[in-house]
Amino acid sequence: MLKPSKRKINKVIIEIGHPNDVHQFKYLYSELLNSGIDVLFLVKKKDIVIELMDAYCLPYKVFAKTPSGFLRKVLSLPWFNFKYFLFARKFKPDIILSRNSPHSAHYAFFMGVSHFGFADTENSGFADRLAVPFIKYFFTSTSYLKSFPRYHFRYPGYIETWYLHPKRYKPNPDVLKMLEVKEGEKYFILRFVSWQAHHDRGLTGLTDEFKIRLVNLLQDYGKVFISSEKPLPTELERYRFSLPPQYMHDALYYASLFYGESATMASECAMLGTPAFFLDPRELGYIKEQQEKYGLVNYYKTDLNSLNASIEHIKKTFALYSLSNHYKEKALKMHNEIIDPVSFFLWLVIEFPTSMEKIIKNPEIIKSFK
Repeated sequence: MLKPSKRKINKVIIEIGHPNDVHQFKYLYSELLNSGIDVLFLVKKKDIVIELMDAYCLPYKVFAKTPSGFLRKVLSLPWFNFKYFLFARKFKPDIILSRNSPHSAHYAFFMGVSHFGFADTENSGFADRLAVPFIKYFFTSTSYLKSFPRYHFRYPGYIETWYLHPKRYKPNPDVLKMLEVKEGEKYFILRFVSWQAHHDRGLTGLTDEFKIRLVNLLQDYGKVFISSEKPLPTELERYRFSLPPQYMHDALYYASLFYGESATMASECAMLGTPAFFLDPRELGYIKEQQEKYGLVNYYKTDLNSLNASIEHIKKTFALYSLSNHYKEKALKMHNEIIDPVSFFLWLVIEFPTSMEKIIKNPEIIKSFK
C-alpha cells in the first residue's frame, strides 16, 4: 500500500514539438483531466502539429514555430525559451512532461519544477546536449541504446505504445471508404521525409528515381498512397495521401504494407501489425528491437545495394504468406510482453513524489502496468 503523496499535483504542462508528441500524450491528457488535474500544452508549431491539436480538441498555447536550418534553430533558442517562460510562469505547473527539450528542461531546472523527459532517438545529439544536463528524470524504452546520468528509467514499450496499445486504440474501418479501397483490395502507404530535422544534418533520403521505381512496382499489386514532407515528382503527385492526418493510423492499420523513411510510422506499423519497411542510414534502438525480437520491421540502409535488397524482399513477402494475419499475430505477441505506458505515467504523476520514490527503490514496479 502506497503512502499518501506529500503534495497534491494540480497542474501539468506538456510540451509538444513534433506531431508524434500529440499522439503520445493525448490519452494521458484525458486521464489526467478525469483525475481533476489541469493540463496545458505548450506547442512548437511544426508540420501538422496545430492541425492535430485542433482535431483532438486539446488546450494549447503556441510559444514557437520551428525554423528551418540548423543555425536558425540555435539562434532562436533564447527567444523561444523566453516565450516558454512567460506561458509557464503564468500557469504555474507542478510537473512538466516533454521529450528531451531544452525549453522544458531549462524552465523546470531554474524554477524548481519536477520534469519528466522522454527520448527514443539516439542521434538527437544537439538537442540532448542542450537539455540533458538540466533534466532529472529520464524515461525511455528498454530498447534505447544510450544511458543518461542520474535517474534513467526504462519501460518495456515504445513511444508509439502510448497511443496504439490495444487498450487505447481501436481502428476505424470507415477509412477504407474514405480511401476508396474495396474490400479485400491491397493498398500501400509510402512516407518520404524532408531530412531537415537537427538530427538529419548531412543526410539525404531516397532519390526521385527510386521513388518512381518503387511506385511502379507496388501499383502492380494494389493502390499506392504517399505521405511526403517534401515536393513529389510530378508523376507521383496523384498518389498523395489526402485524408486529414488524424486518419493516418487507421489507414496504416488496414494497409498491406508500409515503406518509408519515417521511423515513427514504421514503429506505428509494428504496433498495428502492418508489415513495415524502414529506410535510414542510422541505427535506432527501438527499430532494431522491433526487427530482431519481434520480426515486425524490416530495416534497410539507404545505399543502392540495400534499397535493391528491400525491393526483392517486398516481392518475396508478397509471394510467401498472407501479410495481414502473419504480422497481426506478431504484434499481439509483442503487446503481451510490453506495458500500457499511459497507465504507468498516470500513476506516476498522480502519486508523485511517492511514486518516484517507489520506482527509485524498485524499478521493476514499472513492468506491472500491463
